[in-house]
Amino acid sequence: MNNWKNYTVNIGNVKQNTSVDVKFESNGHLDIQHISPKCGSCTKFLDYKDNVLTFKYTASSYPVHLGGKEIVINKGATIYYSDGSSEELKFVGFLKK
Repeated sequence: MNNWKNYTVNIGNVKQNTSVDVKFESNGHLDIQHISPKCGSCTKFLDYKDNVLTFKYTASSYPVHLGGKEIVINKGATIYYSDGSSEELKFVGFLKK
């Protein structure tokens, strides 16, 4: 399948305790049955409109026990289609203090 222009989106640097919209553009209208974010507490599906799928990622507090100034963000979702197939989308970035 080649339903999406990008299967991975780089959201760059995200400050702790902030939110960012993450957008995936499809190559055409898709008959999506269900969307399942990998992290139910930090990643919320917002909508799929005009061939753009939008999530809201809410960054948590920086884990003090890890030290350093940044950690890798690696999140995603499974997209289930009406024909029974599915695909994985993911977004990556860095969580900053």
